[in-house]
Amino acid sequence: SILTQCCGKANELASVLANIAHMYYDVELYEKSKEYLIRARSVLEANENHHNLKKNQFSLARVAIAQGRFAEAEMLLEGVRDYFESRNQEKFLAIIDELIGKAHLGNQSPEASIQFFLSSYDLREKTADTLEMINNLIWLGKAYLAMDQPHKGESYLKKAIDFSTKAKSLSRQVDAHYELAETYRAQNDLSNAYSYLNEYTRLKDSLSQIRNLEDLHKAEAQYENRKKQSEIEVLQLENQLSKTELEKKNALQTRLVISLLLLLMALAFVWYWLQNKRKLAEIRFQRKMEQKSELIDGLQVQLDNLLTTQQAASNGKLISMEELNQLIQHPLSEREYDVLTAVAEGKTNQQTSEKLFISLNTVKFHLKNIYNKLDVSNRVQALNMVKKS
Repeated sequence: SILTQCCGKANELASVLANIAHMYYDVELYEKSKEYLIRARSVLEANENHHNLKKNQFSLARVAIAQGRFAEAEMLLEGVRDYFESRNQEKFLAIIDELIGKAHLGNQSPEASIQFFLSSYDLREKTADTLEMINNLIWLGKAYLAMDQPHKGESYLKKAIDFSTKAKSLSRQVDAHYELAETYRAQNDLSNAYSYLNEYTRLKDSLSQIRNLEDLHKAEAQYENRKKQSEIEVLQLENQLSKTELEKKNALQTRLVISLLLLLMALAFVWYWLQNKRKLAEIRFQRKMEQKSELIDGLQVQLDNLLTTQQAASNGKLISMEELNQLIQHPLSEREYDVLTAVAEGKTNQQTSEKLFISLNTVKFHLKNIYNKLDVSNRVQALNMVKKS
C-alpha cells in the first residue's frame, strides 16, 4: 500500500519490488527475494507487461538455481531464452545461457550444459566481456569434470587462469586454480594437482586479506551508521516525552468516549436481543407451516397411490417401452420403465423400492425424471398417457 502511494504507476511499483528482491538476492536471502519477485509478477500480470514479465521469470530462475531447484529453473528459462533470442538481445541471452547451463549441471546433465556454456562464451566474446568469459570457462571445466572427461576441461581452465591474471581478478584466479587442481587430481596427475592447489591456497589467503580489509571498512561504516541511529533514537525519545503531557490531557476525553461506547453497546445488545426474539417467533411459525405442508403432501401421495391402484385395476395394459419412446421426445431408460411398470401395478414407492432392489430416494429420482419426460405432474396423469385403451 505504501509502495503504491509512493510510486503511483504499476510499472514503477513492479520495479521497486524487483529491486528489493535483487538486494535480498545479493545478501543470499533467497526466500525473501523470491517473495518480492512473486509480488512484482502479480503487478506485471495485472498490467500485461510481457517484456518485464520475462525479466521477472529470469530472476525467479536465478533464485531457483541458488536454492538448488534446478528442474524448476530449466522450465522457467526455456520460454525466456526464446523470447530474448527473437529480439537479438545477445548480452541478456548470454546470461540466460549460462544459467541454463548451471541448471543442467545441477540436474546431473553435464553434456547438455556444455553447449549452453559455449554459447554464453561466444556471445560474451563478441562484446569483449572478459570477466564473464572467465566464468564460462570455469563452468566448462566443471562440466567436463562432472562427465569424467577432465582432460577436455583442462584447456578451458588454463585459459581462464590466463584471462583472470590479465584482468587482475583475484577471485576468478582462485576459482580457476582450484578447479584445475581438481581436474589434474581426477587424471591422477598428482604433481600438477599439488602445484595448482598450492597456488590456489596462496591466492585464497591473499583474497581473504583483501576481504578482511574490506570487512574492516564496512565495520567502520556500520559504526558510524549506528552512531547516527542512536542520535535519532535520542531525539525520538525526547519527542515521546513531549507527547506524554498531551496524552494526559486526552485521558479524560478518552474515558468519556469509552463510557459512551459502552452505553451504545448496551443499547445494541438490547436491540439485538429483541431482533432475535422476533426472528425466533418467525422461525417457529415457519416450522408449523412446513409441518402442515408436509402433512398435506403426505395425504396427496396417499391419494395418488389410491387413484393409481384404481387406475391400474380399471385401465388397460401398459404400452411397451419401444412404443412409448416413439411417442415422447426424451426416451425412458429401462430402469425408468421398470419403475413406471411398478406404478402401473399400483405399487407404492416403498413397494417399488423393494421389488426393484433400489433405495426409496432412487425411486423418487426416477419418478421425477419420468414425469419430466412425459410432461406430467403426478402418477395418474402418467398412467393415463401410457395405458393402452
